[in-house]
Amino acid sequence: MEDESRWSATSGAAVEVLPRSGGKAWCDGTLGVARGFVIEVAMRGECPLAPGDDVILAGGPTGTRMAALARFKEMKGKVAVFKRMSPWRPVDTRSFTRFPVELRAVVVGEHEDSPRHGRTLDISRGGLAVLIDDGSLESESLEVALGNPDTPYIPCRVVDQRTVAEGTILHLAFTEMGATEQRCIDALVDELSAALELAAAS
Repeated sequence: MEDESRWSATSGAAVEVLPRSGGKAWCDGTLGVARGFVIEVAMRGECPLAPGDDVILAGGPTGTRMAALARFKEMKGKVAVFKRMSPWRPVDTRSFTRFPVELRAVVVGEHEDSPRHGRTLDISRGGLAVLIDDGSLESESLEVALGNPDTPYIPCRVVDQRTVAEGTILHLAFTEMGATEQRCIDALVDELSAALELAAAS
């Protein structure tokens, strides 16, 4: 797999259209024209935009995304035309605050013969990033156990994976969890958040 960390706003690149306040994408498509202040996006479906709406255009793998503020101008058939309002900059468009943390992780893929071992890079209430050192995964659904063998396995789906020098980084979103799994994640995030507040206050 290629390292996709160097995303650029070029023709054919996948891009999402998000509310300016952030959150879940309204729609997505592929870049066509992206010269100067004019950006055209070939939409994959309906997009609930009106002329003058300000949006975020974002592309690239989770955790290393690039984004620009833009203003929707018009639709030309299935092509949305935007005026770019800012330079393309690195941005994190995830919905939850991420906390850097290094924990042992065991990853069990739905279609994998054996578990993969690695370590977490960060975690939030919505998901986590895990570095494994033995190649990419074929499974889109998997379970992850964190820290010690007594912790429950957390159900996840793969949002993105990319190759780096140390191995493969998996960006995972939590799926439907039971009460035990939810308490495990909530307790870990609360502990990390409290530690960060304590460090900031000292």
